Amino acid sequence: MEFNRSIEARGIPFSGLICITPFAGWYGPDEEGRRVIKIQCFSKQDTVNFYMRPIEGLYLTVDMDKLEIIKIVDNGPVPVPKSTGTEYRYGFLNETVYMDRVNPMSMEQPDGPSFQVEDGYLVKWANWKFHIKPDQRAGMIISQATVRDSKTGKLIISQTSPLNLVIVRN
Repeated sequence: MEFNRSIEARGIPFSGLICITPFAGWYGPDEEGRRVIKIQCFSKQDTVNFYMRPIEGLYLTVDMDKLEIIKIVDNGPVPVPKSTGTEYRYGFLNETVYMDRVNPMSMEQPDGPSFQVEDGYLVKWANWKFHIKPDQRAGMIISQATVRDSKTGKLIISQTSPLNLVIVRN
């Protein structure tokens, strides 16, 4: 009920509400041993680019095992940005977009690919070996990356913790 009142106080219709889990991490000793996520909400009203319309000051902490809200942070209504100018899809833009012509691209490997994928996640390519995994929250995660020095032949661990690869489309 408290969450519903917070949304209504901001004048956002529930049909235009989208909530996601962008926060990964540990949230303190009270959540130790629990599956806990934090949630932020956005307004998708009049735009497909809901990331441009965050509902600031309102966050939820949810216990995923019990499916219950543990905590609501509501710092009061903050104006939600207008949807004007948030469209990014080329076919829907009203103004003229100036772009250099992009030539077609063709890629061939007549002798087959120069990489191998084992067990669906382990990629071997040139002197590299790494684990790759798509993640709903973080994007593409590269971990366990090693490279063999081409001069000495020594194995080098290039990354000890996962590297999040963010792919941005312009």
